[in-house]
Amino acid sequence: MAKFKAGESGNIKGRPRKANGQFRKTKEMLAAERDLNRSKLFYRSILNDRLDVLEAEFAVKSVTLANKMEAVKQLNQMAREDIKQGAADLELQAEMNKKVKSSASACPATFSPVVSQLKAV
Repeated sequence: MAKFKAGESGNIKGRPRKANGQFRKTKEMLAAERDLNRSKLFYRSILNDRLDVLEAEFAVKSVTLANKMEAVKQLNQMAREDIKQGAADLELQAEMNKKVKSSASACPATFSPVVSQLKAV
């Protein structure tokens, strides 16, 4: 005599999601902290199967393929943000250089030592 009808599962709640749950909790915690270096360490440790780092730093004991795919996605997003920030920094630096040059040409006697020092750098 069978316990279950054909096509029914014996595990009503389904497969336990321990590893994925800890991954999700850690991901949410890191997002709340906004610590990019720690987030990068977490995602790089997942990609490189550094279970020792994951367990010691983040209490994550196992990694799934879905976790690795999410880590790739997050690291790519962080890289894009780094590139955008670098471009914004370069634009700001170029704008400041223009202001310094225009100020120096407006008052050459006052700023000539500063301009010569800037050109030396």
